[in-house]
Amino acid sequence: KLELIRRATYDLTGLPPTPQEVDSFLADTSATAYETLVDRLLASPRYGEKWGRHWLDLVRFAETNSYERDNPKPSAWRFRDYVIKSLNDDKPYDRFVREQLAGDELPDRSAESITATGYYRLGIWDDEPSDREQSVFDSHDDVVATTSQVFLGLTVDCARCHDHKLDPIPQKDYYRLLSFFRNINPYRNGGPTDEVPIVEPGQEGEVAKRAEELDARRAEVQNEIKAIEAEFRNKSEKAVGETGHADIDDLHFRFFRDTWDKLPEFDLIKHEEAGELPLGKFDLAPRSRDDAFGFVFEGMLNVPRAGSYTFYLDSDDGARLKVNGKTAIDHDGEHGIGQEKSAVVELPAGEVPIRLDYFQRYGGLGLNVAWSGPDLPRRSLSATEAEKAKKKPDLAVLIRTEGAKVLGTDRFKQYTELRREFFKLKNQKTSFASALCVTEAGPNPPATFVLMRGNAHTPGDEVQPGFLSVLNVPPPTIPTPSPDAKTSGRRSVLADWIASPENPLTSRVMANRLFQHHFGRGLVRSSNNFGLQGEKPTHPELLDWLASELVAQGWKLK
Repeated sequence: KLELIRRATYDLTGLPPTPQEVDSFLADTSATAYETLVDRLLASPRYGEKWGRHWLDLVRFAETNSYERDNPKPSAWRFRDYVIKSLNDDKPYDRFVREQLAGDELPDRSAESITATGYYRLGIWDDEPSDREQSVFDSHDDVVATTSQVFLGLTVDCARCHDHKLDPIPQKDYYRLLSFFRNINPYRNGGPTDEVPIVEPGQEGEVAKRAEELDARRAEVQNEIKAIEAEFRNKSEKAVGETGHADIDDLHFRFFRDTWDKLPEFDLIKHEEAGELPLGKFDLAPRSRDDAFGFVFEGMLNVPRAGSYTFYLDSDDGARLKVNGKTAIDHDGEHGIGQEKSAVVELPAGEVPIRLDYFQRYGGLGLNVAWSGPDLPRRSLSATEAEKAKKKPDLAVLIRTEGAKVLGTDRFKQYTELRREFFKLKNQKTSFASALCVTEAGPNPPATFVLMRGNAHTPGDEVQPGFLSVLNVPPPTIPTPSPDAKTSGRRSVLADWIASPENPLTSRVMANRLFQHHFGRGLVRSSNNFGLQGEKPTHPELLDWLASELVAQGWKLK
C-alpha cells in the first residue's frame, strides 16, 4: 500500500504524498480505500497541472516565438490556464477538441472557447522571412502537422511535397486538410488579428457598464468637437477665407506596387509609401505608376444622423469598400469602369471607420465612390479633377494653424484637449482582458491549390476541403457563411469530424495517450504515429475497448 499511494500520487499530481496522506491510506482498511484515494487525487487542482503538461507538450506550447528575437507571445499563459482548468473540470474530450480547433465558431462560444483557439498561435514565428508567401504555407504546415498527429495520430504533413511514402495519404489529401485552415490570418505577435477582448466570468455587468459609459463619453466629446468646428467654419470665412469640410476625416493611404488578379491581403504586405489625403476623398493621385499597383485608404466617415445610407462603387480594377468594420461592397477582379455596384448600410450618427482597398493591373485608371442618405443627396467620396486642381484647405490643418486666432486661446485649447481625449477614447476597450486566439480574413477563404514540391510559387490543381480518403468517409458539407461573418465556418466542420464518435482514430489516439502517461508507454508505442511507420498496438483489442469506453462514458478523461 505504501508503494501504491506513492505511485498513484506521483502519477496523478506529479508530487509525492504527504506523511499524513500516507498514514491515512495505510489506516483505511475498507474495500474502497483505493477508489477513495484515486477520487481524492483526481479532484486535486494539482491533477490539471500535472496532466496539462502532457497536452501542452503535444500542441507545441511556448510562451515565446523562437528565432533570433524570441519575443514573448502575448497572453499565452491564458491558453495554459485553459488547459489546466479543462482537465480539472473533466471537460469532455470531444468538447476540448472542438474548442481548440473552432472555439470562436461554436454557437455557445465564450471567453473560454475563444481562449482555446490560442492553439493556432503556439508554434514558432518568423517575423522577417526571406520568402513571405512560402512562410505563410510554412505556418499552415505547422497547424496541419500538429492537428493530424495530436488528434488523429497520423503524419499527414509528410504529404506536403509528394504522396506519403509509407501511408496511403496522397498529396491532395494534405492540401484538402490545409484548406480548412487557409483563411486563418497569419500570426503577427499581437494586435487585432492575434488578440481579441474577452469578458471573463463574473465581469459581464462591469464590462457592459464600462461600454455604456465609453459610448456616452465618446458621443459627448464628439458633439463638442463638432460644435467648435462649426463655430470655426462660421468665423473663419472672414478671418482666413473659405474652408472646406470633407465627409471623411483623418484620411490616410498606403501605396503598394505589385501585380494581382484579385485583391490581396494588403495588411500582410509591406507598403511602398504612406501619407495623408487632405481633401478627405479617395484619390489615386499619390501613385507612382499607372500599372500594377494598389492602395488602402482608411479614415473616419462623418455620418450626420443615424439611418440607412447607400454607397456606390465603380472601379477599374478591383475594389472593396468597408464601412463601420463590415464589407459593404466587394467589386473584386479585373474589369473596366462603368459597372457600378451599390449597397445600403445602417449607420449610427457620428464618426465611423471607412476603408477602401483598390488594385489596378493594366491601365484604365478609374475610381468613383459616392454615398447618399437621410437629407443627404448623392455626394462623391472620391476626388474629381476639379477638386484636385482646386486643392481646398483642410479643416483640421486650418484649425491647427489658425485656430487660436479665430477661436481665441481658451477655446482653441479646449478643442485641442477634446481631440486628444477623443483619440484616446477611440482606442479604449470595454473589456479588461485580451486572449491570444485565431482569427480569419472574413467569410470568403482564398482558393487552395496543390503546391508542386511544396513550393508556394508553383501551384497545381485546385482542391476543396476534404477528409482523409483512406478512411472512406463522405465529403464534408461546408455551409455558406453570411456576408458579415468573421470566419468561413470551415474549421467547425473539421472539428465536428475529428470529435465525432464515428471517427476511427480520435478516441483510440486519446485512449492510448491516457495509457501511455499512466503506465510509461502506450499500447501503441509511437503515440503520434498510428501509420505504417509507427509501432503496431501490443494489445489491439484492449485499445479498442478503452476507446469505446471513452466514448460511451461521455468522453470523460478522469
